[in-house]
Amino acid sequence: IEKRAHTENYRLFVCDTDNDMDREEAYLQDLYERRVDGLIVASSAASGHVHKSLKRSTAPVVLIDRELRDVPFDTVRTDHEAGAFLATEHLIKLGHRRIGIVVGTGSESVHEQRVDGYRQALEQHGIPFDPDLVKRRDWETGHESVDELLALSKPPTAIFATNPVVTVAVLVDLKRLRVQVGTDIALVAFDDLDTAELFNPPLTVVAQNPTQIGSTAIDVLLQRISGEVTGPPQEIIFRPSLLVRGSCGSHRIHEEVT
Repeated sequence: IEKRAHTENYRLFVCDTDNDMDREEAYLQDLYERRVDGLIVASSAASGHVHKSLKRSTAPVVLIDRELRDVPFDTVRTDHEAGAFLATEHLIKLGHRRIGIVVGTGSESVHEQRVDGYRQALEQHGIPFDPDLVKRRDWETGHESVDELLALSKPPTAIFATNPVVTVAVLVDLKRLRVQVGTDIALVAFDDLDTAELFNPPLTVVAQNPTQIGSTAIDVLLQRISGEVTGPPQEIIFRPSLLVRGSCGSHRIHEEVT
């Protein structure tokens, strides 16, 4: 985004909200007062106040990665449901039927979309959805999610972690519990961490393409600013890919199916 903006003689202001909706709303107001030419927003908000603030923008807005269904702006994002489906189906094809999913705790729509993809894969393969296998986890909320999964009468043989913060937290929890990834339990993560190949074993991940998303978002925004593109909002969705490494083990599991 920055490289393309610089090439087109635009300056880039970066505002990190840290998933804080009040901070997001304050930043938006500040940018409006600066009369910026356009905004690229990865909103963390389910808040109506933030949605109303976005609607007040007189400059073009492009949403990235997050879907806000009641705001009339262009959106460039990953197909989160398809990515979660890929991850879950990969585990199913390895023989897993008890698959835990650990989800982030924010209000972003991506969390529910990834759970939906997980459920769709289970349904397509005739595996009943078990709400006990769905846990919420971030870095601050303690270790209960993984502990609770492994304490079930029928614990999961695999875990799907739905974002990088959750992935690292799950890895820390499994290490504390002396559960070996790839041997004792399979693990798939959503998002390709820079260090994913350095873990032992390397992590199997659903990989987004942030460069593609960013370059497309700035292209769409510049076209709106110039008037080259007019008309109703467009939604551009990119399908992620599955990078298979060692964290799911090297062969199919054998478990009793009842």
